[in-house]
Amino acid sequence: MATVPSRDALLRHLAVRAATSPFSLLLGTTGVLLVAHPSIWWCGAGALAAQGAWIWSRIRCETFARAGAQELLAIQWRVLVERLDALSSDLDGETAAVLNAITDAHERLLGIAPGEPALLPASRVEITSLLEQCLSLAERRQRLRGYLASVQTAEVQRQVRQLEARLDQTHDDATRLLLEQAVSQKQQELENYVRLDSAIERIDGQLVAVQCTFDNLLSRAVRLHSGAETAPAAQDDPVYQELNRLNQGVAALDASLNETLNLGEAV
Repeated sequence: MATVPSRDALLRHLAVRAATSPFSLLLGTTGVLLVAHPSIWWCGAGALAAQGAWIWSRIRCETFARAGAQELLAIQWRVLVERLDALSSDLDGETAAVLNAITDAHERLLGIAPGEPALLPASRVEITSLLEQCLSLAERRQRLRGYLASVQTAEVQRQVRQLEARLDQTHDDATRLLLEQAVSQKQQELENYVRLDSAIERIDGQLVAVQCTFDNLLSRAVRLHSGAETAPAAQDDPVYQELNRLNQGVAALDASLNETLNLGEAV
């Protein structure tokens, strides 16, 4: 699973962004051309040194770094949307609609006040991370549904009844012990299917909770933009805090499903 941009990824993006700026390219091209001439190589070396200093200064510029971080998040958001589009064809209609509603709310948030991110009560980092984790949950949901679709619980239940009937009719102790073990294994198999189905329900509930939070976030942003409410500090914003809580909850659910999913695959 991909993650929101790390510090290293951001530094690489800023370095590339600075190095490919027109002024940097001019210095670099000039330096390469001049350094090839023995009589004025020192001018070329100076131009290349100036390019390095320019790149370093841009990376250390707070405004440049903030713009680069927003650009990198926008790139990752597009990647996540493409990932969602590819996944949507395999999802059931309800789950696909929930995920599409979340992405639609994000796009509407950006459209309310473009160029004024301070009006948004939660950072784009939190929003991007949340969608990323929701996509991971949706993918896990598909794996669980795919496994459950490949089994026939009614047939397993029929086998349990048959084994129990044989057990009632058997008087040999060794045979009874073997049949009891067989019944126990089949009952555990049925319990595993129930747990897998419960895991799907938990994922559905979590995705709906995220969708409702995004709807709330959108309505709050509209109020802020209309001047009906004063924008609170990020750390005091209840919606921002709710997104943080949801991020932690989604991550915890995603991690807890690992054991359930592995159990289901091992049955």
